[in-house]
Amino acid sequence: MGETFTFNTNINVKEGDTIVAIQWITGTDNNGYAFAPTDNLGSRYKEPAGGEVDILGDGYPCGTAGIGAATLAEAPKSGTLSVNFKWANPTDTVPGYVVYVLHGQKFSGIFSAGGYRAQQATGNSVSISVQGVATQTYKYNFLVFYVANNPCTNNVPSISAQGLTQVQLWGDSCLSVCSPAVATLSDALYFGYKYSPTDFSFNVQFTYAGTTIYGYCLVQV
Repeated sequence: MGETFTFNTNINVKEGDTIVAIQWITGTDNNGYAFAPTDNLGSRYKEPAGGEVDILGDGYPCGTAGIGAATLAEAPKSGTLSVNFKWANPTDTVPGYVVYVLHGQKFSGIFSAGGYRAQQATGNSVSISVQGVATQTYKYNFLVFYVANNPCTNNVPSISAQGLTQVQLWGDSCLSVCSPAVATLSDALYFGYKYSPTDFSFNVQFTYAGTTIYGYCLVQV
């Protein structure tokens, strides 16, 4: 719950491997933000072309929900990878971190991310189409998806994404937004990935009725 966290991945990285590091938080972080990661190999992490996709839920007067970043680096040397994540403020909820390493080929420089924030859900699912996958280097698609119920349901929302491999899901059963509170959310974040050499579509399911806000970041490498 501090400003920094070191993730000892135990992944053996080779020089030239591509590293994708994603950090996100369900809360507002007191109007804070995430810094680019660093690691023990001296890698230089960068955000996607076109700017950081850092807000998955939005619309509250004192801040936003779902703050984070997706970054990429090329390993400058071999070694066992440890990634340092840093936030501008002490985090107001428990962050989530995911690190992917793509072995065996140097990255050609294509890294794109896109998504939507502060969407109003009309039901308990949403369909997402992924375009342009065939132009990507490795054709891996990394998903961070945020969903929030307002008012809260006293349960962490459950999320499933059809066709993606889930690596992490966590959240809060009732999170007060602003002080004094202007909303009380039950919210959750989902991390997953999918390999696809072609364009594809997938459905994301929300378990609890009353989901009013969702947003996502989809990173293609």
